[in-house]
Amino acid sequence: MDMNLNYNLSDNLSRDESSLHQAKYQCPEASCGKFFKTKSCFEIHMKAHNGDQPFQCLFENCGKSFAQYTTLQNHKKSHTKEKTLFKCDQCESTFAVQACLIRHKLIHTGERPFVCEICMRTFSTKSNLKQHQQIHKDAVN
Repeated sequence: MDMNLNYNLSDNLSRDESSLHQAKYQCPEASCGKFFKTKSCFEIHMKAHNGDQPFQCLFENCGKSFAQYTTLQNHKKSHTKEKTLFKCDQCESTFAVQACLIRHKLIHTGERPFVCEICMRTFSTKSNLKQHQQIHKDAVN
């Protein structure tokens, strides 16, 4: 299935920044720091850090477990013919999750929307920025 994605990263970053100010809960993990508007979303997120993975795949010879039910549901598609692949229009890469395709497309555009406020170095993903910021924290300590 060919999916034509019209995605404006700048608009979504602005929306994310405005919703960030409404967030009440922040992940205490130094390498994460994500914000959440509701306690339930925060608690679900924390399962990923504390290893709580109550949702187990019951397909034969699999046994993988997940912290979130929706992640399990997406995983189950890998065992069936329900696979929806999101294809990159620039190369042959395919992804089971649309968000992964969107992140992948930054490779082709060269866009690096995440900026370190300390040294102004730019990154294509938020996780790479967070990892980089640890260098500044370690230098202070």
